[in-house]
Amino acid sequence: MNTDLAWFAGVFDGEGSVVIGRSGGKYKLALSLVSVSRELIDRVKEIAGGRIITVYPKNARRTTWMWQLTGIEKIQRFLKQIFPFLTAKAKPAAIALVYPIVSRGGKVGRVGHNIHPLARLLQEECYKAIRFVNQGFQPFTEEFES
Repeated sequence: MNTDLAWFAGVFDGEGSVVIGRSGGKYKLALSLVSVSRELIDRVKEIAGGRIITVYPKNARRTTWMWQLTGIEKIQRFLKQIFPFLTAKAKPAAIALVYPIVSRGGKVGRVGHNIHPLARLLQEECYKAIRFVNQGFQPFTEEFES
């Protein structure tokens, strides 16, 4: 067991977010974690890569830092490593793992310069599912779980 990945999963379960944003008809997948502890955020970046953004909230007494990981392939590669250790964020992580890879250069999900309609539909469904589970709803009942 990799203790760094297990530690990260524990911190991410408590403080992290799996987000799919939508703007101008385009979707973007990201992982983020916010803390007032710069040491914690530095350790998160050391383990997972990504970037650190300094946040200066208007009414806050302390500076906050946000770690962010973007890029579908990087996110999915990292989530596969920490997934066995996740509990609270397991459902959003599972949704992110099925999010379609849509990139330039004719990779999966592209037809020429346009996103394949099925990839776009899957993006929309992943967006709805992330919003659903992040609001605390359970998408399945015990009746349907095996």
